[in-house]
Amino acid sequence: MADKVVVGHMKKAFANLESAHMLFKNGMYDNVVTSSYYAVFHGISALLANKGMEFGKHKTVIGKFNEVFIHAGLISSTSFRSLNSLFRRRMNSEYNPIIFEGEDGANEALYLAQDALQEILDYCNANNIQTTDAETK
Repeated sequence: MADKVVVGHMKKAFANLESAHMLFKNGMYDNVVTSSYYAVFHGISALLANKGMEFGKHKTVIGKFNEVFIHAGLISSTSFRSLNSLFRRRMNSEYNPIIFEGEDGANEALYLAQDALQEILDYCNANNIQTTDAETK
């Protein structure tokens, strides 16, 4: 069952990253930040699911990711800082009615998400963690 959950989270991670790129092309910069955050969120959720861990709250997922992967040196602290930055920016872009993301900020969010997701994918590949359906390989 964990494999299906891992693959599902990774599908959502890459779908969100693709959405972020499409939103960027259409100038929807606040939504780029949100999709970029969710790309990384689902990536770290996949890592945790591989260890049999699923959580309902974002802060719990982020905290457990920090504990299990960052503190153990399995994933770089850079990816954790990127995740925290994207989380704060998503909260502002979604809930603060006077803060709007610009092109530069959206571009940075995309970069942070791509970089973090690549590190997650590299970790999965190095540890033989299945990230796609067997028929899509």
